[in-house]
Amino acid sequence: TGTGRIDLASGGTGTGATAAITLAATNGGIDLSTSGAAGNGNLTLRSAGTLVLDTTANNTNIEILSGGDSSSSLFLRSDRGGIDISTSAANGSGNLTLRSAGNLQLDTSIANATILMRTGTGTVDISSGLVQVRSQNDNLTAIRLLADRGGIEISSGTASGNGNVTIKSAGTLTLDTSANNSNIMVRAGTGRIDLSGNTILINSGAG
Repeated sequence: TGTGRIDLASGGTGTGATAAITLAATNGGIDLSTSGAAGNGNLTLRSAGTLVLDTTANNTNIEILSGGDSSSSLFLRSDRGGIDISTSAANGSGNLTLRSAGNLQLDTSIANATILMRTGTGTVDISSGLVQVRSQNDNLTAIRLLADRGGIEISSGTASGNGNVTIKSAGTLTLDTSANNSNIMVRAGTGRIDLSGNTILINSGAG
């Protein structure tokens, strides 16, 4: 059409096999491309209903590639409602992998919302050269470690190098087992327990 335009319009209301407009290739594939466009090469797919990308006929993959070199070269956004990326119904390998050559960010700061990590009875494994957990809140429970069932273990017992565990507090450091009146045990093996302070008080509630 040279510099002209091609318009396809249909007054039909069908879907699926009776769709109002159908692009079908009996043999070979279909290529929708603007890669050779000298001007504005955008390709826009708009749907007033559900937009479906379906490869279930032959159980093949869906690939999305971006050649952009910016922090948002691939952008997925929902103006209303949420976004669900799920493999929960997968019959085979249901893994979901997020890989990044730069920083991987999970950011809910716009609405100060919560980030939830749920594994049911599974495990959350974090393997890193350095793990840092920081909170911007200024309250007594800015960072909380809670176990609904079972205990919590903080250990460097298997460290082959510097296996120290250090707990520092700019305020009062409290070890509290009063909820169930349980014991506090400090074990040093053949090591030594050093207590250093201006005043050291040891009180027994039993009198």
